[in-house]
Amino acid sequence: QRSAAEASLEAEDFEGAIDFLTRANQLRPDDYKTLVRLGHANSAAGRFDTAERWFRAALSKKPDDGDVRSELALTFFMRDPPQPEKAVAELKRGLEQSPDHVPTLHNLSLMLIQTRDYDGAAATLERLEQVSPRYERLPALREELERVRLKGPDAPTGAGDAGKRKPTAG
Repeated sequence: QRSAAEASLEAEDFEGAIDFLTRANQLRPDDYKTLVRLGHANSAAGRFDTAERWFRAALSKKPDDGDVRSELALTFFMRDPPQPEKAVAELKRGLEQSPDHVPTLHNLSLMLIQTRDYDGAAATLERLEQVSPRYERLPALREELERVRLKGPDAPTGAGDAGKRKPTAG
């Protein structure tokens, strides 16, 4: 079931992937990878409430998985309307467990820019640079922060689109 789901995901057949993964979950309800993949498939399909449920189920089994916690945070940010404050809270929770997790630092910097916490974003970017000085997206993140700082608090941040691109693990 999972290999069929992976093929469906690659083909961007999210509904098919969700069907296969749901069957796999019924056969093995405690399988961690299936829970995570159900979260990913639902997120890709734009079902962020459902994705949240699957990511939380996965985190109940493995609460220290920084990648899954970062994905959970993105479900809050990607909703319509976005809930960046919830995303920030979840990302900060993730950093308590894994302070050097690059995707979480990346996403937190974007969320802080989105919520106009520019000092917090700058501090997070400094931490990201300490953890991964050659992180390829660091210059773009710094440029985004400076761009919104220069345009003032009423300017659109642009972080919304940047935040929707998934970071790579560090």
